[in-house]
Amino acid sequence: MITLNDQCNGVYVTNRTTTGFDVIELNSGTSNASFTYEVIANRAPVYNADHQIVFNYADMRFEIGPGPMKQTAPKAQNANYENGKSVDNTPISSSIQQSLVIPQPGK
Repeated sequence: MITLNDQCNGVYVTNRTTTGFDVIELNSGTSNASFTYEVIANRAPVYNADHQIVFNYADMRFEIGPGPMKQTAPKAQNANYENGKSVDNTPISSSIQQSLVIPQPGK
């Protein structure tokens, strides 16, 4: 992923190899803009002496995350409260309640 740090016509990446790549400015630009980059890749598999895969990192995936957080919207402030209940008899709540279940390792 390329992030431009200066003004230019935009860029594209070409000549990708295991040792590098070229970044070219669009429209034959000559701005000499600086950029930062991030390389994202899968780790190569580990082979034993017989050239058999011992560990294949490409098969690794994150566990499925928990579902959306459950939350309740705060109740509207109402001047008509009696005994901890609003006039429509709903409980008073002044903050959002959130519940998040975090899975434990090995479960």
